Amino acid sequence: MKISIFYDHILQAAEQTGKEISFLLQEAKAAGIDAVEINMTYLDEHRETYDLLMDAQLAVSCVYEFYEMDSRDETARAKLHVKTARKAGADKILVVPGFFSEEEASDYSVCIQDYAQTTAFLTHNTKACRMAEGMSQLTALAKAQGIQVVIEDFDHICSHCLCKRYEMVCRTDSRSAFYFRYRKFYHSRREYFYRMGCFEREYGSRTL
Repeated sequence: MKISIFYDHILQAAEQTGKEISFLLQEAKAAGIDAVEINMTYLDEHRETYDLLMDAQLAVSCVYEFYEMDSRDETARAKLHVKTARKAGADKILVVPGFFSEEEASDYSVCIQDYAQTTAFLTHNTKACRMAEGMSQLTALAKAQGIQVVIEDFDHICSHCLCKRYEMVCRTDSRSAFYFRYRKFYHSRREYFYRMGCFEREYGSRTL
């Protein structure tokens, strides 16, 4: 099994300990870490990170990004996301497409136990439709480059994927890469603590 950590936690460890990022990356490698998951915007703005990772012999397992597909056209960022992942050698990108308002999230949580009600809500909710359209476009761009698109069941009350009782609403069909239906996920966690002061969690999921 290969293990990856969030690059953000390396940055936090550098800030907390005063140690160089390059040193902490070497420490992570020595501790058995194989790769990092890194933010697209950060990687695009800090190009020196490519060399730091290469020197530490750490791969990039996933490039993640937060979007506002619910409220604006994110085509340009989607293209940059795919381009950045390819340059980093990552075969996956993780996307948080957007958020509902608190009022919408409250309405969503009420109907989530019923498939018909959930479908009706998501079909008629403007933000959900925009996120579905944006994800469909992003997935098409990524697929053409051999990159997988994954969605995190982001633990936030306004997320389109609610973690309540480990239930996620998401489906894929021939027309769109991001529509919705019930699926239940089991979440396993493995926690790691390093001498460098970097606490990390590995999250996984499998369909029940």
